[in-house]
Amino acid sequence: MKLSSIPPDLIGQKWTVDRNCWWLVREVQRTEFGIDIPDYPLDTMDVRNMARAIVDNPETTKNWRRVNDPQHGDVVFLSRKTMPHHVGVWWHGGILHIMEGGYVCVQNKINFRLFGWKITDYYRHGSLFT
Repeated sequence: MKLSSIPPDLIGQKWTVDRNCWWLVREVQRTEFGIDIPDYPLDTMDVRNMARAIVDNPETTKNWRRVNDPQHGDVVFLSRKTMPHHVGVWWHGGILHIMEGGYVCVQNKINFRLFGWKITDYYRHGSLFT
């Protein structure tokens, strides 16, 4: 994964309460794919609330379809437990994401597994189906 393949304005962005994983997904979808995803309140300190907000979000059920094989730009739902509580974007074979205390980065699936994460689902916006 080349660092230059990450959208340049995202390189070096540090996690904040306002610049969290959901912010990154929204930003990438808007700037790279022209898809505006509405924002919604997300308490990043409450994992259970985050999980419900991601899974039960009307935006997810209305405009997104679950897929088995990810393509560039698909949203990746991740978990360390049973319900997803972290999201990223499938980016040239890796997962573009940002975590508390960190920076925007791309990691491969093996790195995620080593740190105890599992991919629960991939979602693609309806406008990206060909």
